[in-house]
This record gives sequence, structure tokens and C-alpha cells, in this order.
Amino acid sequence: MSEKESEEVEVQSEGLLLPQDTLLSAGIHIGTRMKTKDVGPFVYRVRPDGLFVLDVQKTDSRIRVAAKFLARFEPAKIAAVAARMYARTPVERFCEVTGATPIVGRFIPGLLSNPLYPDRI
Repeated sequence: MSEKESEEVEVQSEGLLLPQDTLLSAGIHIGTRMKTKDVGPFVYRVRPDGLFVLDVQKTDSRIRVAAKFLARFEPAKIAAVAARMYARTPVERFCEVTGATPIVGRFIPGLLSNPLYPDRI
């Protein structure tokens, strides 16, 4: 990497929650081969193999918005849901750190709203 490129990376990584190298090594910028209308503004570019690369700056700003929103509530009143296998570990870790309630696996209808359901949250 040239000096000019490394300076650009340093300027871009200023103001991020974590250093840009950490975010990139974690793969936060890797998207999928499918793009929906809602994810369109977050796409940085499309690789030649058709994989969408996400904009780290926009992702970081949305994480900040979500954090500010969640900070308004008591952690015990927040539920994080993960039905997919690959989302379970991050949701469990998030709930461990924040004190939120994890719901992993199949989401049972009425879990939040049915007062007669014995495991209601």
C-alpha cells in the first residue's frame, strides 16, 4: 500500500467505532450476491464475482443510531431474536454483554403478546 493510500485509509477510519482494519478483518464489509431495495444505499461497490461490498462508514453510522435507540430502554425490556444458525452466537453474546433477553431458534407466536402462554416474556 502506498503512502497516499494508507493516509486515505487513516482519514476514512477516523470516527469509526473500531479501527477500519479490525472491521475489515471481521468481514463487516462482505455482503451477498443478492441486493434488495433497502440495502441499496449501503452498497459500496460490486465485485467482479457479483458479491456486493458494503460501505463501512454507513454501516458504522447505522450501528450508532441503533445503539442510541436501544440505550433509551432498560436492557431487561430488550429482546434479540435469532432464528438462523449463524445469528445465534452473536445474539447470545450481545445479550450476555447488554443484559437483553435472547430468543434463539424458532420464534413461538404469542411469545410476546399472549398472556396465557406459560413462557411469555
